[in-house]
Amino acid sequence: MKKPENFIEIARSQNKINKIFRELKIEQYNLLMKYLHRFDKYLVPYKEYVKNEDLADFWNTVFKMSDHDRKFLPKEVHQEDWESAKYPLIKDFHFSITQDSQCTVKIAFYPNIFIHNKELVKNFCILNNLGFSNIIEWKKKTKCLLFDFFDSMNYDMFTFDRFFDIYHNAAKYYFLHVGYDFD
Repeated sequence: MKKPENFIEIARSQNKINKIFRELKIEQYNLLMKYLHRFDKYLVPYKEYVKNEDLADFWNTVFKMSDHDRKFLPKEVHQEDWESAKYPLIKDFHFSITQDSQCTVKIAFYPNIFIHNKELVKNFCILNNLGFSNIIEWKKKTKCLLFDFFDSMNYDMFTFDRFFDIYHNAAKYYFLHVGYDFD
């Protein structure tokens, strides 16, 4: 493949765009940290509600209802013949961000056809894109944003934003399955 004559200029421009985008993300993160503590008083009792037996499939329902583009969860979860209500995937979900830019995403799984792991945890720093997670022990390797996130040492901002949205709007997504919309 022949490189365009101005290949180096294009690459430099992209590097500058990436730098500006990174600065934007840091500003967005700083703004988020300014408001994040306001969520805490509502999320603490909220975690207690989820322990209720009537909401045993809470997080599985939340993830499924939030997966509007059907790319976040394994495609089998959305297939009617898979009986996903009979075979839930996600048992519990925790998401946290600290003042020093450290994030943790932890998901507990029901026994399933995809992985042996009972839990996947990823810790990472938003500002430098460094992180680590436990290794996925595959039963059936499948491509979806959920597993891709844990299968990589880095994180992608798109998936991070999805986790943030799911965690902080869980009640909204849960009630969508019964036809109630908060908006």
